[in-house]
Amino acid sequence: MSERSCTYPGCTRRLQARGWCGTHYLRWRKWGDPSIVHKAIPVYPSYDPERFWAKVAKGPGCWEWQGRIDDTGYGRCWYAGNHAVAHRVAWVLTNGPIPSGHSGPGRIGVLHHCDNRKCCRPDHLFLGSDKDNALDRDRKGRRTAQRGSSNSGAKLTEEDVRRIRRQYVWRRFGCDKLATEYGVSRVTINRIVRRVAWAHVA
Repeated sequence: MSERSCTYPGCTRRLQARGWCGTHYLRWRKWGDPSIVHKAIPVYPSYDPERFWAKVAKGPGCWEWQGRIDDTGYGRCWYAGNHAVAHRVAWVLTNGPIPSGHSGPGRIGVLHHCDNRKCCRPDHLFLGSDKDNALDRDRKGRRTAQRGSSNSGAKLTEEDVRRIRRQYVWRRFGCDKLATEYGVSRVTINRIVRRVAWAHVA
């Protein structure tokens, strides 16, 4: 018997609930529509814009958010009872609501001309899809994959990788023992010794 898949158009993930995969089911639970990734940020007449702009350092260049900054470098603020990204709120206060974002190439976001994630200056912002964002990134030459220990998420160094390969080749350790010694998964060790991962290390 073949495994049933999600009935959402174009999705091939495994069926979980109401005819959808887990992702589309959760979107339906949250937004009432399996295609919506995030809701539009509406304009709230009762919200005081001066309170928002008081936390923005206005200058001749970028207007940087002075409040909380999240782990990805974007400003975060409290807007109409919800946590929101500061530059999106800046867009709403200046230009009106952002259209609802849907999955796929039509999803709308607020992008930066200046590439400064903390910037809230309205004329540095523009609306665009995920595809527009990727094209803008490529056009500006920002597509730089961080390999090896220069990647902030790396748990190993290049020297660790060389040592793992030597130890494995000499049959001193198997994948399980190496994984325990270096604090990574067995799959990571396996990918390293087969040169699928860290292939740039000789």
